[in-house]
Amino acid sequence: MSSFTPKRIERIQIGWSCLNPDHFHFHEHVAARCIEKQSNKQPQRRWTPEMYADVIKRRESGEKFKAIGAKYGVGVARIIQVYDKAERIERNRVLHAQRQANSTAAQTSAHETS
Repeated sequence: MSSFTPKRIERIQIGWSCLNPDHFHFHEHVAARCIEKQSNKQPQRRWTPEMYADVIKRRESGEKFKAIGAKYGVGVARIIQVYDKAERIERNRVLHAQRQANSTAAQTSAHETS
């Protein structure tokens, strides 16, 4: 009787790197296209509170979204999103200040009555 010895087969994959550790490309032209896409990406902007305030101020003074977007290098749709977020931030800041004032007033009146 012959003994059966299983063979272990390993698959070797050869690919092209685009310098992104999450990517694996089988073809050189695909990796080259991926590298080109990565180099064309602009760095993401960090919107500061001052920038949000400036967007609100400019819009409330009657400036068009197109002009505001041109100042910051973004399109109309993006500046509308930024404006909406700036309004939410401002609304929340005002509500928080009101809650703090009400809380302080309630604590003061509680101390006066006791």
